[in-house]
Amino acid sequence: MFYENIQTPAYILEEDKLRKNCELLASVGEKSGAKVLLALKGFAFSGAMKIVGEYLKGCTCSGLWEAKFAKEYMDKLSSVYELDGRLGSYDMKALFPEAKQLFKNPKPVQLLQRLMSFVLEDDDIFVDFFSGSGTSAEAALRTIVQGKSISFIQVQIEKKKKIGSEA
Repeated sequence: MFYENIQTPAYILEEDKLRKNCELLASVGEKSGAKVLLALKGFAFSGAMKIVGEYLKGCTCSGLWEAKFAKEYMDKLSSVYELDGRLGSYDMKALFPEAKQLFKNPKPVQLLQRLMSFVLEDDDIFVDFFSGSGTSAEAALRTIVQGKSISFIQVQIEKKKKIGSEA
């Protein structure tokens, strides 16, 4: 295939690689007992939805239009939870009013806490490999206070910062 002959806009899908990644995700779900879902936030490639639907347990949507899109391509577990995405930034601003922007896209504690209440059961362990601002840790603590007996692990890869930066 000669890429210069493709009219734009166009999407190119390497189906074998997508299937290999989906098989890995499905395997993680089977071995761990987790329900691996597709989060539609950054994924709206209709050409891949049927394939992804063969492997994952469903999808999570952040609004009505995403739910309609998902229903067209996946007939499995889906959830819709709408929340103002700016709440995470508002929380950061309340904690650090002088700071310009500590994190590019902090997640709302309320959102993570709500998701935890749906999916975590007593004695489950929640792991966040990109803990950043620690929002998931706060959500896990709130979930524990509400009576769930869970554990959580937070991991953050060190990022180099410029000397004198706010972070």
